[in-house]
Amino acid sequence: MPVLATVVAILFYPIVRLVQLSLQQYGLFELIQHKGKPVGLDNYRSILHDPVFWHTLVRTVIFTVANVGLTIVLGTFLALLLVRVSSVVRVLLTAGLVLVWSMPVVVAVQVWYWITNYENGNILRTMLSQILTGKLTVKQAAATADNNIEYTLNAS
Repeated sequence: MPVLATVVAILFYPIVRLVQLSLQQYGLFELIQHKGKPVGLDNYRSILHDPVFWHTLVRTVIFTVANVGLTIVLGTFLALLLVRVSSVVRVLLTAGLVLVWSMPVVVAVQVWYWITNYENGNILRTMLSQILTGKLTVKQAAATADNNIEYTLNAS
């Protein structure tokens, strides 16, 4: 019971705040003033009548069902396999699974290091300063970033 009370206490304010925000319209000035215009359920009506929302919802459900299904099937298969193999093979398979699980995080950390590293010209600072000074639009910055990634991948 104390765990349930703690979870409710932690989740109550964010959920109430999200509902309040969803019933308001925010533009640039409202964001600066931290005061939204009350619009009632208009935001929900807008979303429910948007075909992009429904298309995205269908894709999300398909993606989720496929991922959960594959995870359950492959996880069960690997668990049954680990029971039947020798301890050396079990350790190797488990180590391989841990590496596969951890690599996306390692790669993401390395990429953020490259983006924010002052020795490499700090890509993030340079792009933001060019956008803020008007030398570069956001669209041009995105295209430049894409070209830089493509060049890096091809150079490797």
